Amino acid sequence: LRQTACHAGLLDKKKESMSSGKLKILGEMVDEVLAEDNHKVLIFSQFTTVLDILEDYLAYKEYEFCRIDGSTFMEEREK
Repeated sequence: LRQTACHAGLLDKKKESMSSGKLKILGEMVDEVLAEDNHKVLIFSQFTTVLDILEDYLAYKEYEFCRIDGSTFMEEREK
């Protein structure tokens, strides 16, 4: 249920292309903050599947980003 609350496509692949209300609002907030000079955004999620969706969104918007999750090696984290 927590995953569905983040994005319906996480549990029902038929709804994969549907956007969630949370993703829309987050996207608007990210756009607003990054429109200002020298600002950065830090986004946390307990689900790597949510990070996958966010990664697709950020790539689509051509934003520079760094993803750190449990599979990221220590050397990369330090960079």
